[in-house]
Amino acid sequence: MEAPGTAPGSEKLHFDAVYRHSRHEDGMINIGEHARIRKMSRDQAVMDQQTNVGLNRIRLGFPGGPELPALALSLVVILGLAALFAGLVAAVALLGQFALLGERGMRGFYLSLQFNIARKTELSALAVSVAYLSFAAAILIVARWTGRGTWRNVVALRPASGRWRKLAPLATVALIFALLTSYVLANPGQRYVSHDGPTDKTLIALIVLNLVVLAPLAEELFFRGWLFTALRLRFGFLPVLVVVSILFAAFHWDRRHMILVLPLAFTLGLIREQAGSIKPTFVLHAAYNLTIIAVTLLVQ
Repeated sequence: MEAPGTAPGSEKLHFDAVYRHSRHEDGMINIGEHARIRKMSRDQAVMDQQTNVGLNRIRLGFPGGPELPALALSLVVILGLAALFAGLVAAVALLGQFALLGERGMRGFYLSLQFNIARKTELSALAVSVAYLSFAAAILIVARWTGRGTWRNVVALRPASGRWRKLAPLATVALIFALLTSYVLANPGQRYVSHDGPTDKTLIALIVLNLVVLAPLAEELFFRGWLFTALRLRFGFLPVLVVVSILFAAFHWDRRHMILVLPLAFTLGLIREQAGSIKPTFVLHAAYNLTIIAVTLLVQ
């Protein structure tokens, strides 16, 4: 006796049944579209399962234990790696400087920084660049170690769902908010960055690099990537949105900036939830910072 569904012609009967059930009052729906939707749902389920497996490895010595201690420990590991990377870069830079200038030349260079404010500011901006790069690299390395083949899911560095586009008007409001607040808060009487001379151009380039590229990259990898994903697997969307947004605002420790950053933080969290990815949040974050820089430089 043949198994059910394997008799000759059963494939056609099954096809006809699916064809009939795929009809609506308005007309017929392509069966291929049904298959594509089912495949997308299955892929999303597999992706979520892989993310869960990858994040379970974050426990780092807490097998079966609570997620929050493991998450705190993972943050310690990330900060330790970032400090190690930054220290290595600084050591290489000092050794290179020593090889080029010698001990006396290095001493004279650092003494001259007391009177060369522009050069001192450039070095500070360069140090910030190294710090952001080190932090982003540490997050990616720990994510790769814990998630292995699914590390992109651990930090939400995967293709974005198109659902976030319905929040495009909210993103536009956030940019307008950045434009208006930065204009109101800009003080025309103080010029922190002048437009004269090559050193000022270098400083402006470093500021733009830090605030438009490196800061959004590192902060999105951590806040909307690592932290948001880990908490979202355990808690509901609303508490995760509030916690991550407040922590993101607190990271910008100045009280005035915290208040200004909160609307952006909630907008980024909403987009992250809808997109399932940090790619659109990175773009919005970069555009937000670029708007503030442009207004500040134009007003001053």
